[in-house]
Amino acid sequence: ENPEYDYGCYCDCGEEEEIPSCITDNCGQQLATCGESEACVNGIEGVGEKCYEDNENPQQCMDELVQDQEAGKLFKEVCDFDDTCATDLKELAKCVINSANYGMCPEDE
Repeated sequence: ENPEYDYGCYCDCGEEEEIPSCITDNCGQQLATCGESEACVNGIEGVGEKCYEDNENPQQCMDELVQDQEAGKLFKEVCDFDDTCATDLKELAKCVINSANYGMCPEDE
């Protein structure tokens, strides 16, 4: 089974959740790196649950995650304490914040 193929489908087919186009356009490299690791893909979901579900201010949550020294702990937790995964996930989060408007893509794309 080829994990890259699964990841490609995860992105292109919207099998689980549609990844907003502004994230794939701006953070493709970080997404691809993270997508090679099942732990990192699961970590994206963990961060999403923490910051986007039942959270009134997802942007602030994401900012705090990336800036806070304790955030490393959350990234490690959602990555099953895999340091490489936590680093890849943090880089992806930084990219999403800095170049993809927190994943809030303009509707007119």
